[in-house]
Amino acid sequence: MLSKLGYLRFFLILFVTVIGNCYCFAQTFNFKTYSVEEGLPQSQVQSIFQDSKGYIWFGTIAGGISKFDGKEFKNFGKKEGLCDNLILAIGEDEFGNIFVGTRSGLCIFNGKGFQEITKLEKLFPNYRVNSILKDRFNNIWLGTQKKGLIQLIFSESNKGIYLEDITIQNWDNGKGLLSNNVEVLFEDHAGNIWVGTNNGLNRFTNVVGLNKSLEFDSYNSHNLNLGDNIRAITQSKDGNIWVGTTAGLSQLIIADNRKSVQASFRYDIETGLLSNNVSSLTADKKGRIWIGTNEGTSMYDPASFGEIQFINFTKKHGLSNKIIYSLLTDSEGNVWIGTDGGGVNKFDGLRFTYFSEKDGLNNPIIMSITEDNDGDLWFGSLGGGVFRLEKKNIYENTFNSSVFKKYSDMNGISNLVLSCIKDNQGNLLFVHGDGICIYDGNLFSILIKESQINNLGVRSILEDSKGYLWLGTTGGGAIRIPKDGKKLDLDHMETFSTKHGFYNENVRNIFEDSKGNIWFATQNGLTKFTDGKIRSFTTDDGLSNNWVSSFAEGPDGNIWIGTFGGLSMYDGSNVNTVYEDLGLGSQIIYSLIFDDQKNLWLGSNNGVYKLDVSGFTTVEFQSDQRQRKSPIPIKHFGKVDGFKGVECNHGAVYKDQAGCIWFGTIGGLVKYNPREDNTNYFEPRTNIRNFKVFFNDTTLNQNVELPYSSNYITFEYVGICFTNPDKVKYRYYLEGFDNTWSPETKLNSATYSNLPPGEYTFKVKSCNNEEVWNWQPTSFSFSITPPFWKTWWFYSLCGAFIFVFAQSIYKKRVRIFKAETEMLEKRVEDRTKELQEKNLELEKLSIVARETDNSILITDSTGNIEWLNDGFKRHYEYTEEDYRNIQGESLFMISGHPQIKELFTKCISTKKSVSYESKHVLKSGTKRWFQTNLTPIIENNKVKRLIAIDSDITERKKAEAKIKERNRKLWSMSLSVHGEKEEVEKMKGLLEESNKHMTESISYASHIQRAILTPMNEIKKMLPNCFVIYKPKDIVSGDFYWFADLTNKFSSDDNNKSKKPNRKIMVAVCDCTGHGVPGAFMSMIGNDLLNQIVLEKEIFQPSEILKNLHLGITFALRQETESAESMDGMDAAICLLDLDNNELQYAGAHRPLFHCNSELEVIKASKMGIGGHKEIKRNFVNHTVKLSKGDCFYIFSDGYTDQFGGLKNKKFKTSRLKELIPKIHSLEINEQEKVLTEEIDNWMGIYPQTDDILMIGVKI
Repeated sequence: MLSKLGYLRFFLILFVTVIGNCYCFAQTFNFKTYSVEEGLPQSQVQSIFQDSKGYIWFGTIAGGISKFDGKEFKNFGKKEGLCDNLILAIGEDEFGNIFVGTRSGLCIFNGKGFQEITKLEKLFPNYRVNSILKDRFNNIWLGTQKKGLIQLIFSESNKGIYLEDITIQNWDNGKGLLSNNVEVLFEDHAGNIWVGTNNGLNRFTNVVGLNKSLEFDSYNSHNLNLGDNIRAITQSKDGNIWVGTTAGLSQLIIADNRKSVQASFRYDIETGLLSNNVSSLTADKKGRIWIGTNEGTSMYDPASFGEIQFINFTKKHGLSNKIIYSLLTDSEGNVWIGTDGGGVNKFDGLRFTYFSEKDGLNNPIIMSITEDNDGDLWFGSLGGGVFRLEKKNIYENTFNSSVFKKYSDMNGISNLVLSCIKDNQGNLLFVHGDGICIYDGNLFSILIKESQINNLGVRSILEDSKGYLWLGTTGGGAIRIPKDGKKLDLDHMETFSTKHGFYNENVRNIFEDSKGNIWFATQNGLTKFTDGKIRSFTTDDGLSNNWVSSFAEGPDGNIWIGTFGGLSMYDGSNVNTVYEDLGLGSQIIYSLIFDDQKNLWLGSNNGVYKLDVSGFTTVEFQSDQRQRKSPIPIKHFGKVDGFKGVECNHGAVYKDQAGCIWFGTIGGLVKYNPREDNTNYFEPRTNIRNFKVFFNDTTLNQNVELPYSSNYITFEYVGICFTNPDKVKYRYYLEGFDNTWSPETKLNSATYSNLPPGEYTFKVKSCNNEEVWNWQPTSFSFSITPPFWKTWWFYSLCGAFIFVFAQSIYKKRVRIFKAETEMLEKRVEDRTKELQEKNLELEKLSIVARETDNSILITDSTGNIEWLNDGFKRHYEYTEEDYRNIQGESLFMISGHPQIKELFTKCISTKKSVSYESKHVLKSGTKRWFQTNLTPIIENNKVKRLIAIDSDITERKKAEAKIKERNRKLWSMSLSVHGEKEEVEKMKGLLEESNKHMTESISYASHIQRAILTPMNEIKKMLPNCFVIYKPKDIVSGDFYWFADLTNKFSSDDNNKSKKPNRKIMVAVCDCTGHGVPGAFMSMIGNDLLNQIVLEKEIFQPSEILKNLHLGITFALRQETESAESMDGMDAAICLLDLDNNELQYAGAHRPLFHCNSELEVIKASKMGIGGHKEIKRNFVNHTVKLSKGDCFYIFSDGYTDQFGGLKNKKFKTSRLKELIPKIHSLEINEQEKVLTEEIDNWMGIYPQTDDILMIGVKI
């Protein structure tokens, strides 16, 4: 017989043996931790509070208080005016002032700074505030240490501004309070105030505004099942009060219409609570009670009906620290947990639960999932065998304490399990390393060895509705085997491959739809098997990708197909594709499944997606374009949403009896609980947190007035969504400037520049992670006052001036009109007289026409002769009648000019006179020359008649003949002169060619000059925070810059060459005499001299460099003597930057250094230049400047400040640059370059560039 000790040892060994196959686990929940690394001032969070604007405030034990908007922390401590850095409680009054309870009393934050109530200090010296409460009448209650309960009542007109104008009431143990040490305050649904002390619990009833006498009840261990040291109070949805004490958790049952305590129940370690030391409580939006203890957090769900009442969370479940100080449920339903040293944890809910290697899955790569007839879940892994989770350990919401049972090669199954199913008889079939294994509820046994199927590796398995067992192989296609229970008819085994219509023989997945069709997923298309007929689909048939991975059948019978290139759907006839424009973050789909709500879930390499496909109909194919007819609402869940597995595994998905979906991933197992998947309908609170004018913070007061010059404005805002702050988006609108709302953006700032004077209202709204918008936007109103020349009084003065001016103009015009009228009357009179005189002249002309020696002929518009004068008869020796009979009736017949018709037509069309010469034979036979002037007579803008006046030019013709003969003789003489003319023309061409070559040479010189300048990419390697503004006036420039990396020239220790050398950079700006070609030659000389002085002679002190540069210039230009012809030279600024010691050496010749941190410091240059004068020796002053992070320094030529422009075409001047630099020095260096470039371009405007412009800026 065994002794008692022997029995004990026996059972201990037996217990260890049985448990050897079981792994206790504590699954990981979705806790997001915020601590010092994220911006919290200190990691011990004593109190948590959410204000009316949505911000969450964290009170720490030693770091003061912190305000959090979901993205950024803003911290306040004693430096900011807080009375103490140990924060015990936080509250808010009706006016938005934040009340902070500290070890040293009460502080109030009004949005600008902290204040104290001296009246309280006088009444209660050295008081400590443990708890703060605002009741429904807006009274403020303070629970204090040793001073009892204090009530603060602000008058309605006070609005919390005048802190001394308040009424203060006090209750202590002399007035019925159980203790003067008040730990916690709570107001219930009925308006009663519960006061927790270290000696029990008081309840105050009939609370009104001014409470001169209160009725109160007292509860402690003497009359209730309640600990005496009260630490926390909350209320559940059913109205019961929950009290946390150092002796556990008590539930007070409230009866009589919430007037009396009917009973109480206590919960402690023995009933499942983590610890009896309860520090904090909160009730979430689902009615669950959260309990903070010194061992972690417990959650009590009144809706659960299982044996376990508490769900416990500790460090192994994801908490950052087990000691809990504070709890809060925010407006969105998130639970915040303040810890001792772990910062604050945000609980993101039970939608996803994560199991990994540390939870008992010794190989967390889950490849397949199934469920047996008993409701137990089975998980096949890649190298870890099979894990079993019994139904009794699966609860509706989560797991509390349970086990995975493991089966591996010791149990008759390989460690490599790729697929598993439940067959028609309830047995479990597993695809493992050596074929197919079967589990009948008791034992594992081999069903098929790989050798029995030609050593083909099996990847997938299915038993169809007809009892056939289908195997998907890697390289052998699909195998069908008749099956009867555990027996397989291998003699009638069939293989289907490319010979039968498959496009690929690597079968990754097999699926049977409700109509009995068998679907095969291969690496080169999709194959459908129906009653022995095989049809395959590829991308040519509409499939999104040929690598097919998974299937799911929708409620409407459509087959959804997951591929490595997206999602497709078979509607019974065609395969249609859903493309990436649906919003899928990944196109690689590993698994598909429908939940009980008819949503389609996609497992991908980038988390999971939930699609509402109820509205999807089909996809139209038009050539290469595929368009969907109806949108598919889609939601993505990744790591930030609680899906910590990230990448799913091929086909590893299962929906259990409770409707929960299990996903196998490369990092473990993830359970999705649809009952915990709650849509966040809470509108985010949008706050404008900053208002900047020219990058400077401005007081955020409504209706602020700005001068017209302050028109560069930036608004910073935040939409508070704690569920997933990274998914918050914004839209904004500036009323008075914008026409529409901006597009959606994730940027939380908006900038407006060059706003004209006027009244504006900036409006902004945001949406949460579910794209729920706050449709009542937050607004901020301001105005920009106009300059005096745009004010109403200036307009009035201008109007009056214009009126007076118009009056004077009117009177003047009247005088002018009268004078013009008189003048017109005089002109009419003169004109009448003139007409009379012209008529007289016409009569005289008529006489002239008859008596003149010239022949005059008048024709109509067709050329027919209407009249001939006597002169015509005398010239041509014919009477009019004889002439008409002999020559004809038309001008065309009598004219001797061969082109008379063309000249006649030209005269009519142009309505202008034409002249021509013609030769005629007179009646006597004599030949004479006549010149004819043909003039049109115009009436009503039409040519009615033409007058031809002939003049005898016979004598002139004879003279011309003599002149022509003389010209012929002169021509022979000019031939000798022609040769000299050609020489002149040739010289002209040579000059033009020379000028062309000179222009090309200057352009080539420009390329050479730019080639010797340090390239910008090399400058950025030396000084990433550096800009160079280089704007030559002409093709080539007289300004140049010079950079050198001198790191290898210096050592940290001259005696120890192995030490890392100091990083030193040399920067120079030089402005040579003149610009264009002369300046360019000087710049090349200067560049070469700097290379010799610094890189060859290794002279590194800036003043010595300038000295040697001066000597080099005077020598190169022969300026040593008084007879030197060249007086050229240059101005320069040289800096040596020590990056390791943050030190700058500078020396300048006429060019200063601008150094700017918060203020501008101008370091003047030596008042002497380089070269250009007779004296040789010059000593330049060397300056040393200590630099700090964020400092900027600038060196530049005089081209920037001497540029003419602006409204009055004046110089930009150094004074204007001094005003500009401090405004922009805090910007990023590329933004500074942009501002400086735009500033000088805008100043220059339409005016030409005066000089070469060069500026270098460096930010530390």
